[in-house]
Amino acid sequence: MRKILFYILILWFMCTKVFSSPTTKSIEDIVSEFSENTHDNDNADDNNSIADFLYKAAENPMNLNEINREYLEQFPFLNETQIENLLEYRFDYGDFQSIYELSLIKNFDDETISNCLPFLIVYAKADLEKVSLKNIFKFAKHRITIRADYGFPQKKGYTNGAYLGKAWASYFKYAFTHKNASIAVSMDKDAGEPFDWKYNKGFDFYSGHISIKDIKHCKLMIIGDFKANFGQGLIYKSNSYHINSTDLAALCQRQDGFQPFFSVSEQGFLRGFATTLQFNKIQLSAFASHTQYNSENYHRTISSFIKKNTNNSYSLGFNALYRHKFFKIGSSFCYEFLSKKINVGLDYRAKIKRFYIAGEFAVNEKGGFATINHINFLMNEKLSFSALYRYYDLNYNSTYGCAYSESGLNDEQGLLIGFEIRPFRYWKISAFADVFAFKSFKYQIKQPSEGFKTFCQLIYTPNNNHYILLRYNCKQMSVNDNDDNLSHTQTVTNYRKHSLKFTYQAKLSDFFTFQTGAQSNIYIKNSNIDYAWLLYMDFNYIFIKFPLQISLKCAFFDVPLYENRIYCYEKDVLFAYSSPSYSGQGFRNCLMLKYMPSAQWSIYIKSALNFYTDRETIASANEEIIGNKKIDLRLLVSFKF
Repeated sequence: MRKILFYILILWFMCTKVFSSPTTKSIEDIVSEFSENTHDNDNADDNNSIADFLYKAAENPMNLNEINREYLEQFPFLNETQIENLLEYRFDYGDFQSIYELSLIKNFDDETISNCLPFLIVYAKADLEKVSLKNIFKFAKHRITIRADYGFPQKKGYTNGAYLGKAWASYFKYAFTHKNASIAVSMDKDAGEPFDWKYNKGFDFYSGHISIKDIKHCKLMIIGDFKANFGQGLIYKSNSYHINSTDLAALCQRQDGFQPFFSVSEQGFLRGFATTLQFNKIQLSAFASHTQYNSENYHRTISSFIKKNTNNSYSLGFNALYRHKFFKIGSSFCYEFLSKKINVGLDYRAKIKRFYIAGEFAVNEKGGFATINHINFLMNEKLSFSALYRYYDLNYNSTYGCAYSESGLNDEQGLLIGFEIRPFRYWKISAFADVFAFKSFKYQIKQPSEGFKTFCQLIYTPNNNHYILLRYNCKQMSVNDNDDNLSHTQTVTNYRKHSLKFTYQAKLSDFFTFQTGAQSNIYIKNSNIDYAWLLYMDFNYIFIKFPLQISLKCAFFDVPLYENRIYCYEKDVLFAYSSPSYSGQGFRNCLMLKYMPSAQWSIYIKSALNFYTDRETIASANEEIIGNKKIDLRLLVSFKF
């Protein structure tokens, strides 16, 4: 029966000429589309983490006949239903014979398959090489990446001597990757930070790790820097990209385990030793960590160096997980030695017919309680409903937690309800409403308050060559009324922000892609109304007979109020994610060249010009630039072998 299905599939492909569609996308295109499916924000660290994972996964494609749920859950473009359907298909019919067999799986459309092609391959299990130290070094891949950034005109901090370093930033990373092991060393120096041995030991930040996995009962072992993700994020969560996803099903955190840390972000990681052991359906994980978190991200001045590495954290953690085909249940524990903080939690996730449920309950040493629960009901292949409830006690806090919230895992109660519908082929509509309340003071809110968010999005993809997105957001929250300067007591008022986004992308040929879009915000506070808008055009061309790719973006904006700023994604160099904020009035031009003289070498050059028409100086304090123009240059060279 299996062979008959396979031959029918091949015949169907030949008759309909499907071998030309779906097409394999570039990693840059997948990262770009991922950015469109997240809420606009400035949380670039998490998006950089996703970009790092996608680039690494593309260099080491996994066998579709061996891949497990945990690995599939790391891909942002796969939802829980698709993962479940893929695993059920392999269980029912056995090994895949072709990567294009994905088209026989429910909910796998051409778009999803195109996203999967760079990361998955198909070969028989018997062809797998034996895991050994010799084979790891034989089949491993190496990559060296060097990046340099420079901006001008000079900022005030360089001319008045406040900044100890030069106006250039540098980045170096060596990565050794294999499906069963990885070694990475990263070094980073931001602009203005000194590159010397008086204040820094060369670079300002160092990161590295050694990891092995899938060796008998040892599922994973890491020495160095790593990320921890367990449960729904009340105790351990290193990434928050799922919080910003527009896919309602993705609001449920689904990753459980440790991951090597490849980024140069100075936040969101643990440093020490971590291991995971697998015994049939039981998974045991433990770690010991010593991290030094900084109160400031940049160390450019003498005062910032005084605060550097002053926040030490010594911690131990443990997680036990039982995984069944239809459910999983786990328990997490964390103890911090210096602060004496204790967090204990119980989490679950299950599939009951058409229902997917997940949640976590946690307490800390002060008796503070927190819970988050998510349910997704798949009525049919075209319609699904989601609901998410969270309650975080005033006394609850977690150093390493990052669950869905509006204002952190402390003093918040909220309910989100939404749906996703595919009324016609190629059409997808999603919407939700989220209401929340705070019982005590919050940042810039000097009294108990409440708020709400609404979201609606339409996506139309008639084929792989055209993509249309239309999105509307509305958010209302309380905020301190700073306009009342005559009063000795702080008053609080409400503000409401409406956001509208339109994106159209067309692939006019295999070598030329065009994208245009518009974004508009309306910010209402008291009797004041502020309007903001942004228009942009994006061109991408690949030369036929020359290994060069050109990307050009032109954006025009009018954003009078900083609180009403607009974020807009733009293509960046390898292993980088860029979503700059726009405020003021003017335009921004961005040009990027990607030159690949061989399969081993990649050279990126990016330049960005900001021109403001409403000011004679840019920014303030030590960041002030005299004039209304700012230019940023970036060069990256990558060599893999």
